[in-house]
Amino acid sequence: RNNTTSPKITISKQWTPKVETSTSRTFGESTSQDVKVEYQLNKNISLIGSWEAREPTNSITTSTSDQDKNTTDILGIDIEYKVEFK
Repeated sequence: RNNTTSPKITISKQWTPKVETSTSRTFGESTSQDVKVEYQLNKNISLIGSWEAREPTNSITTSTSDQDKNTTDILGIDIEYKVEFK
């Protein structure tokens, strides 16, 4: 994997004190789109659901049909535990 910089746009929204969503899109040689939903159970524990779609590195092809794109989808759920140090 090469070390290149790709621009990324992120939009997030805090719906309630416990629910936040965000989506981001990376542009460049390879593109990806991320969607995350975070639900805060208490001040230390959150559940995070995520979906990521990755498209392969751009290459010259003669076909532009959606069937020829090899998009990789990744779906996951995480439990996040936060500890604040003072």
